[in-house]
Amino acid sequence: MATEYGLRLRAARKHAQMTQVEASKASGIPQSTISTSERESHGSSETPVFAKLYGVDAHWLATGEGEMVPAAGAVQSSALLDTGLPDGAVRVPVLANAASMGGGIDLADEDVICGELTLTPQFVAEQLRPVRPGALRFIHGYGDSMAPTFNSGDVLLVDTDMRDVKIDGIYVLEAHGRLFIKRVRQRLDGSYEISSDNPTHKTVDTLNGDHQVEVKGRVVWAWNGRRL
Repeated sequence: MATEYGLRLRAARKHAQMTQVEASKASGIPQSTISTSERESHGSSETPVFAKLYGVDAHWLATGEGEMVPAAGAVQSSALLDTGLPDGAVRVPVLANAASMGGGIDLADEDVICGELTLTPQFVAEQLRPVRPGALRFIHGYGDSMAPTFNSGDVLLVDTDMRDVKIDGIYVLEAHGRLFIKRVRQRLDGSYEISSDNPTHKTVDTLNGDHQVEVKGRVVWAWNGRRL
């Protein structure tokens, strides 16, 4: 008799020798979703992604029928669970947290996933290399301090692996429990200059190590078709 779905999913992850955290980073699926799926009895909409990630047969994972890993030369049945997404598509979580391009927006207690957007493998390869797909997150930016680079309400793609300002660019910053989107560049003396792109916003701050500011990630694309 077939085991429950969650037990098969956990066995598949163990087969791949991955922790839930590692699986989340590799796939972009939130760890909370992976944990919940491993307790499910009847399946998950992420089954095709899990099967490819763990290197197991998707039909076995979904139904318990057949072998976890087919014999060499056997045709795997993942096509039976075709989602309509192109092979290699990257599913990027959309965070409920937003960041301000002005006075700052209060930070939620934790990152809350409110949906996802799918990027084609061609877009990722051509526009985002060498960004790690599992580190990508979408957030909304509000305010006018970064105009005309992007406008209030634009959806922004953030590389959360960029927790240090290694190159000049636009970053999501946390300070005093609020999120900001600002341009950051390193000065010759080693300090960092934080500024807005809107010429009507004259404020320029300099970070010399005395400020409590955390870099949450670098904005790599604004969803107005403008690469950053």
